[in-house]
Formats: sequence, C-alpha cells, structure tokens
Amino acid sequence: MRIKNKNQILNIAIIIGLIMLLSAPLLAQEAQENKKKNIEVTMKEATGVISALSANFIAVETGIDPSTGIPREEAFNLDKNVRVLHKNSLKEIKVGDTVTVGYEETIETTDTGRRIRSTSVKTITFLKSPPKEITGLEETTSKEAEPQVGSLPLKGLKER
Repeated sequence: MRIKNKNQILNIAIIIGLIMLLSAPLLAQEAQENKKKNIEVTMKEATGVISALSANFIAVETGIDPSTGIPREEAFNLDKNVRVLHKNSLKEIKVGDTVTVGYEETIETTDTGRRIRSTSVKTITFLKSPPKEITGLEETTSKEAEPQVGSLPLKGLKER
C-alpha cells in the first residue's frame, strides 16, 4: 500500500488513536478483575459470652485455647446496619449474655503478599442470659432455741 498524501496519514493516525482510546477501558476493567481475584469474602460466626459491649463495639469470649489455656476473645466493630435477633435492640443485650455474632470476613492479599483482614458484623443473635447467681440460705440459729446443758426441755403440760 502506497500512501499518496498527508490526509491519508492523518486518517490512519486518528484511527489508531481511536482504537487505543477505546481499548483503554477494557484494559482497566481487566486490571480490576485481576485485583478482585485477590479478595476473599466469607461469612463466619462466633458464638460465646459477651465480655465487653458498647454502641459500636462487641467482644465475645469464644472458648479457651487448648494449647495455651488462655481464653479466646474476638472483637468486632459495630455499625448501624447490624440486625439483632431474638431481642428488640442492642440495648437489651448485656455483658454476660450468650450470643452468636454473624460476620463477613474480607481478606485482601496485596501485590506484596501481605494479607489485610477486615470484618463487618451482619447479625447478633441472642441465645441466653447469664445464669442467675444462687445464694445459699443463711443458717439461723438462736441460743434460745438450743437446750442448755443439764436442763430439761419444756414440752408443755399433758392433760389427764
């Protein structure tokens, strides 16, 4: 192909420029898809006794680590979108209650291999209140009720 004039060169340059301009969003979309592949999202649950609670935070003791003997505790930030099940609101839940926290865990792996973990609480399910404390009966003894040593207890008079 032989180029005859400057207009043909200009037209070819414009066509090449348009092709590059139109393919840029496709390349950007492909880069975003590759980036999304580095993000893992899973739904998880933690069941245990509430050890700390505020309007925007909850900590749940989920058991004892068998290797160290130290209690395991998971802490979560709360937002206004958290659903509370089996109670009317978060204000009705107290420290010591047993709950299940349903949360979404997102793990993002960066290009350097660093893993960034974040959680988002979706539901708090109330399971049970703490057991009520049992107080022992106080033993009441009075000295008047006990018989004196050497005395006869009075049982009352018998009628004949």
